[in-house]
Amino acid sequence: MRAYLHAALRDEWDGLDRINRDLRLADLFTLINALMGLGALVAASRVAGADPVTRANGIRLAIELVLIGVIMDGVDGAVARLGKGNGPLGGVLDTLADAVTFVTTSAVVAFISLYGTSGLGAHWYGLGLLVVPMAFYMVCGLLRLARFEALRDDGKKRQYFSGIPSPAAAVTLLSLVLVQVPAWLVLVSALYIGVLMVSRIRFPKVRGWGAVVSVAVLVAVLASFTDQVLQRTIAWLLLALMALYVVIGPFMVLARHGPGPDLPGAG
Repeated sequence: MRAYLHAALRDEWDGLDRINRDLRLADLFTLINALMGLGALVAASRVAGADPVTRANGIRLAIELVLIGVIMDGVDGAVARLGKGNGPLGGVLDTLADAVTFVTTSAVVAFISLYGTSGLGAHWYGLGLLVVPMAFYMVCGLLRLARFEALRDDGKKRQYFSGIPSPAAAVTLLSLVLVQVPAWLVLVSALYIGVLMVSRIRFPKVRGWGAVVSVAVLVAVLASFTDQVLQRTIAWLLLALMALYVVIGPFMVLARHGPGPDLPGAG
């Protein structure tokens, strides 16, 4: 009987053993990223119908968890470059974690925040005004990640991103929520960020001192959770950095790498 059960479950056990062998240190940080996305969803959903103060604190906690996910996403890449990654699961796992934390969770957190503060959720047409931009953001994010995954093994080594990367998209969207700009600006920005994600605009990979400064500002936002005014001030700095990345980033790629092979002036 034992041999029969072992034979029946052999593929399943072999699959688990393969996962054990294929996991790398970098993948653990990727999984933490995904868990931060789940935690943010739980934190935001728990305060959806709460009083304004409790809801605001819950949304801030959810945003902080997403920002921790952003840091973990950077750490897994750094660990992989140090030779502790590059396993067969790493690339796909990273894309799946990004889809959870930076695409789906970020859209839901922004929706819950606006639903509780804008008053648009009181009527069906207002609810539509909230849902459509966030759904557009999510769909564009998934398309961007799918395109990235499809082009991963095309043999070309890229020193830049095609379309704004999903962590930067999430930071930009949630920074707008954190600084409490008007609801219409968050909704319009969600549409614009969605377009940037599926666009072919080239954005630089942030490394070196740029990565150090970015992480320092993210940590400052996390550390100022108990002081809402201070956190909002630092969030404005974070938002300014993201605005510079969106506006100046493509020109930095152009100056460093020249026009792409399919762009005017190339070749």
